Amino acid sequence: MFAATDKPHAARALIESLPRDLAPASAASGTDPSLVVREYLDTSALFDCLEKHATWAEAWAMQPRPTAPKLEHAQFREAVAGLADDFYSAAVALLESDWLKLDLAEDGSADGQRRRDELARIRQLLVPHLILRVHHTLVQTKDVIPT
Repeated sequence: MFAATDKPHAARALIESLPRDLAPASAASGTDPSLVVREYLDTSALFDCLEKHATWAEAWAMQPRPTAPKLEHAQFREAVAGLADDFYSAAVALLESDWLKLDLAEDGSADGQRRRDELARIRQLLVPHLILRVHHTLVQTKDVIPT
């Protein structure tokens, strides 16, 4: 639900606070366990991408001063290039997958339609958000990373 309101950090905190035996409980409630696992893995992949971006942003904020030794500048470039490449690769892999496109049963129930709408809304909010983060990362590092 938090992801559908464009609050991915709140969603991550909520998922991490859930008990580990929640999947068996949701399976008992009639939800297909494979869909629960797939949604969890898809959500985890998104959070991994966001974490990679946060790590890159922290490293980017530690830019050496212009008067710093060349070795420090070279180490910074290498670190930032690696982090930007990791983030880019993870984001592209996520975006090229069928992220949160679950095969929910078309049984005509209101719950099934509501869940399909929620997942579509999450994709509608978070895919552009992730693309903008990738774009921002690549634009910021264009002078540091050789092409």
